[in-house]
Amino acid sequence: MKQDDRWNAVDQFRDFIRFRSGSENTAKHYGNAVFTFLKYFENVTRHTDITADQIIQYLLRFENLSTRRNAHSAIKLFYKFKSKNGFSNKFRFIPYPEKPDTIPDHITKEEFIKLMQVCKNSKHRCILMFGFDAGLRVSEVINLKITDLHFEKMNIHIRQSKGRKDRIIKFTSTLRGFLEVYFSQHNPQEYVFNGQNNEPQYSTRSCQQLLRNYCKKAGIKHYKFHALRHGYSMALYEHGYGLDTIGETLGHNSRKTTQIYARKNNKVIQGIESPLEQIIQSAQGQNLLSYV
Repeated sequence: MKQDDRWNAVDQFRDFIRFRSGSENTAKHYGNAVFTFLKYFENVTRHTDITADQIIQYLLRFENLSTRRNAHSAIKLFYKFKSKNGFSNKFRFIPYPEKPDTIPDHITKEEFIKLMQVCKNSKHRCILMFGFDAGLRVSEVINLKITDLHFEKMNIHIRQSKGRKDRIIKFTSTLRGFLEVYFSQHNPQEYVFNGQNNEPQYSTRSCQQLLRNYCKKAGIKHYKFHALRHGYSMALYEHGYGLDTIGETLGHNSRKTTQIYARKNNKVIQGIESPLEQIIQSAQGQNLLSYV
């Protein structure tokens, strides 16, 4: 494949992703991943001549597992896109990098109160509250438009979020009070949170940075914005809401995604009685064991 043809193929692939997903962001990231891949193998005449072993070695260059997984998905889809029948066996023996089954970090209610105590900027307060009081992703926060807030119905319309899904979530009276102060002070246009330097939207990077700054100021550990969403979910679970309800509120596609909160709930964990404790209790206080 000639150089010009190669880069044209990347542009066509971006258009394909844009048409398929409806997401400019996905098209950008997938296109960039394929561009970097083809650039790395620019001395190979055709992309079909790149062997499976070479692709594996290329993917292993990415130490960050998330980056490796994203590159795998983008390159695999590119090969399918370029094949005549929409199917490519190039990745038949290239397994998708497994994601560790970890328990997510979450901000506690006590820590969030500390954040609010040091955060006096009404705009920043509302941004943080959308994460913790409504469980929004950072992308959902920055994409919120004023028309998505229904003060009369007390709900928020989240449009075309992850998985191209719409959902309606509850608008709490606390969040409403903070927003009324914010609107009166800043008078935003179109998007709820306008960006700096006349940008129409606030940026993901700015949201992450302001949380970092306030965590430091509050004397708590540094959290990423998604930890606010996890904190919201844990609070719901601790108050007795079922996993299905939480999953619907968060916009999860799979119940498996929501089950992580059950695994992390310390109240449930601490409430579990071991078989030995049950035996001792059933013996009505008999001194069956001694610590010495």
